[in-house]
Amino acid sequence: MAEPEENGLVKSVESLLSDKQAIADRERKLVADLNAALGKMGYRVVKAGGAEPKKPGRPPGSGKAQAPKAA
Repeated sequence: MAEPEENGLVKSVESLLSDKQAIADRERKLVADLNAALGKMGYRVVKAGGAEPKKPGRPPGSGKAQAPKAA
C-alpha cells in the first residue's frame, strides 16, 4: 500500500521541479530586461565572480631568482 504515498511524492517533486523551472525562466527574463535597461546607460549584468577565475599559486616573477647551475 506504499504506492499512493509514492505517487504523492512523485507529484510533489514534479510540482517542485516545474516551479523551479518557472522561477528560473522569470529570472532569466528579468535579467535580460535589466541588461537592456542598463545597456542604455552603458552598463551590463555579468555573472558574479568576474569573467575569469584566478588561478591558485604565486604570480610569475614573485619567487627567488634561480641560481646558475654548476657545470
